[in-house]
Amino acid sequence: MRQVVSTTGLTLLLLLGAAAQAMEPLPGWQTASEAIGLSQSLRFGYWRSTRSVDDQINLLPASLWLRERYSFDSGMTLHAEGWLQSKDVAHPWQAESRGELREAYLRDTLGDFDIRFGRQIVAWGRADRINPTDNLSARDLTRMFVEDDDLKRGSTLLRLAHPLGETAELQLYWIPEFRPEVHPLAERIGPFSIAGDDRRPTDNSQHAIKIDGSRDGLDWSLSWFNGHNPSGDLRALDAARPLILVREYARQQTFGADAATVVGNFNLRAEAAYTDFPDRDAGDLSKRPFLFAVFGGDRNLGEQFNLNLQYLLRRVSDFEPLERLANPIERGIATINAVEAGQRDRYQRGATLRLAWSSSDQRWRAELFALQDFGQHDGIVRTLIRHDLSDDLRLSLGHEWNHGESDTLFGSLHDNNGLFMELRLGY
Repeated sequence: MRQVVSTTGLTLLLLLGAAAQAMEPLPGWQTASEAIGLSQSLRFGYWRSTRSVDDQINLLPASLWLRERYSFDSGMTLHAEGWLQSKDVAHPWQAESRGELREAYLRDTLGDFDIRFGRQIVAWGRADRINPTDNLSARDLTRMFVEDDDLKRGSTLLRLAHPLGETAELQLYWIPEFRPEVHPLAERIGPFSIAGDDRRPTDNSQHAIKIDGSRDGLDWSLSWFNGHNPSGDLRALDAARPLILVREYARQQTFGADAATVVGNFNLRAEAAYTDFPDRDAGDLSKRPFLFAVFGGDRNLGEQFNLNLQYLLRRVSDFEPLERLANPIERGIATINAVEAGQRDRYQRGATLRLAWSSSDQRWRAELFALQDFGQHDGIVRTLIRHDLSDDLRLSLGHEWNHGESDTLFGSLHDNNGLFMELRLGY
């Protein structure tokens, strides 16, 4: 094992050195790209395992990221970003290569209206990383990306924003494109096999409203989302093949609110949302309506440390124990859905901790993030160290540890545990 890791690490360093040498003598390209608002980033990494719950190990992903920010003479602006990635450059002919246009939208103003149209990422919620109100932009949790924000996926939408006096803003959304979350899930779970394709909704029209305000040191928002559940549920493919499961996406309505303020040395945050599934039948095996809330805050510890603590609470409406299902196939499907949705119990209680440190010159940064479910006794611990070797070159080293029994959410992700690192040239 040590020899394999040493070999892959050496290969990674050679690739990074070659990339740095290649871009060094191109000042003319850099000047030209900056003139049109184009930024680029080359990223090479090593991952002990994938994030897809499989048996692949010791991978060397490489990706090219491009980002465009261009302002027209009229005042309209173009925002775009996308990436291309090879899953393992050590085996380029065997490795999967993928790409995605994350964002591509135009922004302009018409009177007091701020208008954005195109594929864009919308992030809702003031809690730290766990956001019950955040339903407009999904994530791909199987991608081998170091930064959490890079997992976000944009959707085509129209956003209209108009001020409400001097302290609030009304935001209206029409979302004609549905893009679901991508969750790590084994191809087989007990007697069940997961179909590669899912059943996307035929009616993609989705809508959302948000009022965002700030006054007297209090930031707050109220929101409503009417669309499709981004994580979906697993169902039997058909009556003749009940052990083959396919993912479907029910319509949901979510009412949410959040707030943040500063009290003394503490930054306090709260966020909550109630999600209903209006078309769900009483005997359905999918997730049930639920209330999800996050309360917490952070404070600085000296000049270089920051500690963030949050309490998580989920309450499932119309909860019934899984044991009530006499049919073992139905009970198995309902259990998989309940594990994914955090609905094994009527109440789910948990907590998050994030301890961050940075050096005085900001070139070194380290972070420890932990999430623990008190009921199912599973969770995740993630460590990440970043070092800026220069203004355009960053080295990141981290580790993920999912723990718990195999029939829990994080326990089922044991195969994803391991070391990862990345050297990033550019933004």
